Amino acid sequence: MTSYRIHTPTFTTEIDVDTNTIINSGPMLAWTLGKDFDTFREYCNKTGWTIEPMLGNNGSHVSWLEYKSEGYELFWHEDVLQRVTWHPKNGDARDLSVSEMPEVLRKLL
Repeated sequence: MTSYRIHTPTFTTEIDVDTNTIINSGPMLAWTLGKDFDTFREYCNKTGWTIEPMLGNNGSHVSWLEYKSEGYELFWHEDVLQRVTWHPKNGDARDLSVSEMPEVLRKLL
């Protein structure tokens, strides 16, 4: 599970995501429960809301990169990258090996 802080012009709240499904939220985002996180992330991008991962108690956190309208979810433990999950615009998310990552992403890592 990963927790995210959502910032909007009128409120800030938190959501919890497990296997790409929103499983918990603050009252202002109750409508997101059970929804697909990728779809919600696109909604946030369109409305100008920001999403930031919150550090877990064990030093783990998630960060996101957007490249050519596709999302890349980076799972970290402290300063070590554990895995990268690709979220294609039309298709199912899947973990990538280093050789499958776009060149620009490999250079950033």
